[in-house]
Amino acid sequence: MCLFALRHAFLLLTFMFSLNVCATELPFIEVITSDAYPISGVQSVQRQGFLVNVYNLDDGKHLVAEIGKHLPNNQAAAKKALEKRFKNRGAAAVKQQFMQAYRGVILSTQYGLTQYPAVVFEQGQSVIYGVTDLNQGVNLYRQWQGQP
Repeated sequence: MCLFALRHAFLLLTFMFSLNVCATELPFIEVITSDAYPISGVQSVQRQGFLVNVYNLDDGKHLVAEIGKHLPNNQAAAKKALEKRFKNRGAAAVKQQFMQAYRGVILSTQYGLTQYPAVVFEQGQSVIYGVTDLNQGVNLYRQWQGQP
């Protein structure tokens, strides 16, 4: 039993170490934006070795509008229609869609962002505001770090 626990602990430590190595080997960028500020240069920055996730603060609004499209005016009928839509899509899938749609809002709060667009490096360690071209954002980040 003790050997089993040690083996699990070793596997867990190995897994955590491999995640840490991956995190340091691949720089990570999260972009918080909205429909008003389209982001460019994502593929170019990815080719430079960055992992990039772009979150649109308007995604939640779009999801609610999509799900609520063509609902009856009667409240009881609208409730039934929504329940049917959620059942057809699957409750877990709907929950996942909402979580993804509001991820940008959650991250903005978590990182204490004060405006957008925001280019966030290494889980909030550095933030560049007002940049929509990721190539420019990466160049500013590298200058700040003293890299060429």
